[in-house]
Amino acid sequence: MSKVILNICQSEIDDCCIYMSGSKSISQRALIIHFLASFSLDINNLSDCQDTFFLKKILTNLDNLNHINVGQGGTTLRFLLSVLSIQNKKFYVEGDSSLKNRPLNSLLNALHSIGVNFSFLRKKNQLPFELEGEKIISKPIYVDGKKTSQFVSSLLLVSPYIKGGLQLEIKNKIVSKSYINMTVELMRKCGANIFWCNNQIRVKEGEYKKPILSIESDWSSLSYIYQLVAFSKKANITVSSFSYPSIQKDSDLVLFFDLLGVKTIFDKNLIKIKRSRGYKLPYNIEWDILETPDLMPTYVISCFALGVNLTLKGIDTLVYKESNRVKSVTEGLNKFNACIKLLNGNLILDSTNPIFNEQVIDSYNDHRIALAFSALVLKTKKLTINNPSVVNKSYPSFWEHLKKTGIKVVFQK
Repeated sequence: MSKVILNICQSEIDDCCIYMSGSKSISQRALIIHFLASFSLDINNLSDCQDTFFLKKILTNLDNLNHINVGQGGTTLRFLLSVLSIQNKKFYVEGDSSLKNRPLNSLLNALHSIGVNFSFLRKKNQLPFELEGEKIISKPIYVDGKKTSQFVSSLLLVSPYIKGGLQLEIKNKIVSKSYINMTVELMRKCGANIFWCNNQIRVKEGEYKKPILSIESDWSSLSYIYQLVAFSKKANITVSSFSYPSIQKDSDLVLFFDLLGVKTIFDKNLIKIKRSRGYKLPYNIEWDILETPDLMPTYVISCFALGVNLTLKGIDTLVYKESNRVKSVTEGLNKFNACIKLLNGNLILDSTNPIFNEQVIDSYNDHRIALAFSALVLKTKKLTINNPSVVNKSYPSFWEHLKKTGIKVVFQK
């Protein structure tokens, strides 16, 4: 197994400037919109991550493809299914074995209810399968919002191109509602006519008329830079290019890290991140991540490293990610003597007795586990992360950015 060994001889990082790639979430939605409207897929500041590369490549060649392989891209798969469903051809769809545990049922059932045919080749509602669309009819669709918001976003993105439009009702509690907000806002900016009231959404038949000219940089990726600043005795990092307020709900990390003594200064599209001197950390933080589940590893590991207890609410969807993130973070932090328990659906972290020593961290083939644990090198001085290439899924420049901060990065097979 490949690994990366991180080393730093001090508890502070170098001042530097970092350019962050475009938001993966916005990039994926923008590519779908541009494809449907026959706009160029070469969008300014498009995310450079693996998932976006796969989606763009598939959309670019879709006219000549019958066999679709989405790799490890859960979002790519869900967004593509609705796009494939309005094409006048049959597709064979497959992906990495890790996708077998990612939820699909509600989206497949919704597409089937409006005329999409599926032939499952191994197990019902799992890859691989054949898909045949085209004869989609406009009728009320019911989607379960309990496990992921991506089912809703997938259907919404193609809805202007469904004859008669779309009538959609979301059943149960809506998790990650902010991502549906992102989808709706981007669609409206591009000319779609959408009405959303409570759990019901209606979209009129039409077309996208305006392209997305540029993608703002990725706030989720920026969270790992905030970690480095939070763990450093002193730091001053400038990053670009970001908008604030942002349609990315993960920008809430500014508020969370402010509680951890990290100061954020906005200067046009630049962000300057500094360590506050003499700041007294809180004893305990209570936080809800139902709208920002991707930040869970960052928040838990950050609080533990700084000796702050944490009560984390809204962890409903974390078992459905690339790994079971509650389990992955717990097993990783247990190596440093953390105490994590689940109580009444909340994650409770006791950070009072940390033991920081050199450890080997298993990434569980999950990019956010590898990314979030890496900053602990500032506490341990040496840290090994297994399967470092997994970060390519969302943040391929991460290891180079660590080098800019003065952390030594050595790869080994």
